[in-house]
Formats: sequence, C-alpha cells, structure tokens
Amino acid sequence: MIHIAFVIDTIESATAGTERQLLHLLERLDRTRFAPVLCVLRPSDWIEQSVLPCPVYNVSIRGFKHPASIAGIGKFSGFLRGRRIDVVQTHFRDSTIASVCASRLAGKVPVIATRRNQGYWQTGLDKRLQPILNRLTTAFIANSRSTMDKMVRDEGIAPERIRIIPNGLDLSKFPWPMNGDRESTRQALGMSRDEISVGIVANLRPIKRHDLLIEAAAIVRGRHPNARFHLFGDGDEREKLEALVRERALDGVIRFHGRCENVPAMLPGLDIGVLCSDSESMSNAVIEYMAAGLPVVATNVGGVGETIVDGVTGSLVPAGDYSGLANAIARFAADASLRNTTGQSGRRKAEGYSLDQCVAAHESLYAAIAGSAQ
Repeated sequence: MIHIAFVIDTIESATAGTERQLLHLLERLDRTRFAPVLCVLRPSDWIEQSVLPCPVYNVSIRGFKHPASIAGIGKFSGFLRGRRIDVVQTHFRDSTIASVCASRLAGKVPVIATRRNQGYWQTGLDKRLQPILNRLTTAFIANSRSTMDKMVRDEGIAPERIRIIPNGLDLSKFPWPMNGDRESTRQALGMSRDEISVGIVANLRPIKRHDLLIEAAAIVRGRHPNARFHLFGDGDEREKLEALVRERALDGVIRFHGRCENVPAMLPGLDIGVLCSDSESMSNAVIEYMAAGLPVVATNVGGVGETIVDGVTGSLVPAGDYSGLANAIARFAADASLRNTTGQSGRRKAEGYSLDQCVAAHESLYAAIAGSAQ
C-alpha cells in the first residue's frame, strides 16, 4: 500500500479548477493500492460541511510570517512520519513550502509539485524562492506541454523531472448527444427562446479578463441584437465589472449568475463558450464547453492552443484582443450550422481527456516515485 499526502492551502469550493481536479483524483484512486489523506494548511467552511472521500488532516499553518508556522511544520513532519507517508503531492505555493520543509524533517519523503498555472501571480520574492523549492522537489506534474516548456525554459528544470498529465473530465456528466432539455435549462437560467447565449465559466478575477468579454459584447450586440452574455462565477472583480456593464449600457445584455455549482447541467443552455484569460495552463472550462458540444472562442495563451484546434473545435484570438474576440463570437452567432459542426468536433476532442486516463497516469507516477524511494 502506498500512502499519499495530498497537500493544498485550503478548499473553499469544489468549483475551482485545481480543487476540482484534486477531489476527482481523491475519489477515483485505487484503494487497493493507494491510501490518500487530504492535508490542508487551514480549514474552511466548505471542508467542515462536506463529506470528503478520504481522511482530512489540518496542518494549521496560516502563513509563514508568524513564528507559529515553524511549530506547524514540525508537527506536520511528525504526521508524515507517523502515518508512514510514501509520497507528498502539493498544490499552490504555500502548501509546497510547508511540504518541502516537513518532508526534509521527516526523512526526505518524496515531494511531487503540481503546476496548474504558469506563475502569473509570482512576486520578486516568489521568483527568488522558487529555485530553492525546485531543488528540494522530487518530481513535477504539469497539465500542459506549454507549462512544461515554460518550467524548463524559465526555471531550468530538467524535462525528465516533469510528467505531463492533462486535466481529466468525467464524461459521464456530459452524455452525448446532449439529452438535457435545452428549453427548460434556458428557462431556468432566464434565457429567452430566440437569444444567442454566450457564456463564460470563470471566477471573477483579473487574470480571467471578463472586461474583454464585456467590451466584445458591445461590438457583438451591434451586429446581433439577440445576443446575450452570461457570466458564471464570482469573485472580487464583480463590482468593478458590473460598473463596466453599466458604463457600456449593456444592462439586460450581460447577466451575472454568480457561482455555478453544476456546470454540466447549465451548459446545454448555451450556444457559445468563451475563455478570455491572460494566462492559462490548461482550462477546465474549455474542455467542459467542448464536452457539451459548444464551439469555443478563447484567447491563445498557455496550453489553450493544445486543447482547441483553431478553426475546427473553436477559434483562438490573441490575448487582450477584444475586437478579435467579438469577431469570432459574431461568426458563430451568425451561423447555426458552423456552431453545430464545430461543437461536434469539440466533443470528439474532449473525449480524449477522460478522468480515468488522468487518474491512471497519476497512479503510475506515484508507484514509480514510491518505488524509487525504497
């Protein structure tokens, strides 16, 4: 039996991309071979209220500026020794710092660092700290070729230390052809029968650039008066974005739905899926759009171009180009046949991102790392 500690800062919701991928993995790991435990640096209401698929350990580290964090790392190292943890897998910066330190104290337990973004958030201090963490990390998981290439180019990490494991999708939640009642879904979401529904699923954060979609909506609206735009997600940018909607006189054209707990049930109501981020490693939303048979319009950043085949499963536009975003959306809005054929191609592409394949790739890596540490 291989004992694995999955370490993450916390989980506030199951809807965020990294958190959702981790929870899927915890649910699907072969329990005859692997014994997982979820380790969180700090608790959350969501964790306390949820039934999770494995034991949970509270590391009790809220930051590294407080002296109590040293005691927390010492306690965590004792946990790793006591539970005879064979492999530690980390998510996000703080969990990696805590895990690297604790694993060293516990006798150099192998650490796998997960990379699901391209470090857009890093400060100067982070960039100075990263090489130290990299040297003390056993292996890395990148969810796109683009992210792996960036790690090799910018951080000097040897390619053989990196395993590319794309995000996995539970295709059973996206039956094909889509059998959901489109009309009832649209009615529940407040969509009219004849509107062209353009949707984005993303937390309202600056990196997601919802402002580009709002600017694009003003252009598309002039060409297609029946176009409506639906934003699914929440975050600190909401007030600012709502102000921009009013400024562009788009009240009634753009709707904020808030956090979406059931994306597969909502997607059949849309006609077009959008991603307009400035940085991505691999987008869960893009794969979900394609699984639901939607044409996708997305900014060509990070690993997005590995997922979308431009002109086949969707359209790629340069980052920051709201005019290009508008033109691509307008093309799909004008042609139902194009939406249909592009959506079908996207569905076929999405079937290559099965959750079973993703889990199997992780299990293979755990077995190799634990075996080499013997």
